[in-house]
Amino acid sequence: MLATIGNADIYFSDDGEGNPVVFVHGLGGRSTNWAYQRRYFQRDYRVICPDLPGHGASSGHALSFQSFAGIIIALLDQLQLPRYSLVGLSTGARVALSVAAARPDSVTCLTAVNTFLNLTPQDRSKRISIYDLLLEDDHADSWATVLLREMNVQEGSVIGRGFRRAAAASNPIHIRRIFREMVDWNQNDELKNICCRVQIIRGSLDKFVPSYCTEDLASRLRTVQVDVLDGLGHLPYLEAPVRFNDSLRGFLRAHAGL
Repeated sequence: MLATIGNADIYFSDDGEGNPVVFVHGLGGRSTNWAYQRRYFQRDYRVICPDLPGHGASSGHALSFQSFAGIIIALLDQLQLPRYSLVGLSTGARVALSVAAARPDSVTCLTAVNTFLNLTPQDRSKRISIYDLLLEDDHADSWATVLLREMNVQEGSVIGRGFRRAAAASNPIHIRRIFREMVDWNQNDELKNICCRVQIIRGSLDKFVPSYCTEDLASRLRTVQVDVLDGLGHLPYLEAPVRFNDSLRGFLRAHAGL
């Protein structure tokens, strides 16, 4: 499905019935990344998975990262959803947090997977250098190699091969720009407006998001629970979808009611 929002056409899937749950993918990803969750949760919920601007089948490459939350809000307004739950991975979690801050009366609960708000200067520089590899003329191959290692995704695995295919087909300049905008965006103050229950899911082996980022985010929220998935990396919803879905299902059952 497509929704026109401003000058952008935003693609989204919409399946199932019940309380709405909106899944927001990470940087360089797309809505189909949530295939396991889409199939599983649509049995009990209305599952909505958008492609962020400039990702997947959505247009809007010129839009800033700071505009992404407004795009998601406008999409959900078009769908006439007064209340909904949010699930976001990494960059998508940053978007979801901003939506929850802007619409505290609409968001019933939120799950943030492997995300960061604040980095030490050293860690910030390291991650910027990783995304600077997108400037190399190698179809994002060097970037993918380093990022797969940081995310603890095995080379040659199904997930690793899929990530490389997506990286080769991506717009590297766009991804690098969005990452720089995200790193520079201070969201600390707006978190004070979030009043819903928040679940933070962390893969214990994720090296891209340092463990202190989970503690930092949790300290800035009113009501939060932290669930660590041992032995998993940056993409636990793909690495072990049954374990991930079980963790998310328990949280939604407790807090996603309208």
